[in-house]
Amino acid sequence: MSGTATPTHSADIAGRTALVTGAAGGIGRAIVAALVAEGVNVVATDLEGTALESLREPPAAQARVTVVPGDLSRVEE
Repeated sequence: MSGTATPTHSADIAGRTALVTGAAGGIGRAIVAALVAEGVNVVATDLEGTALESLREPPAAQARVTVVPGDLSRVEE
């Protein structure tokens, strides 16, 4: 066993929209990249607005990623 999971089925998620919180770094950044590669439109949010902008740098991501800096735990933002 190689330790790599193989999906048993593939969902067609192209054209859908996903909200990714904590998108500016680490796991969130990887999730955004994976979703964009599958043709998903992504709304990416994080406290780090400057780091969020870099999510739109790859040409494939420019039309698919919308960045919204802010803290979703605070109603007033």
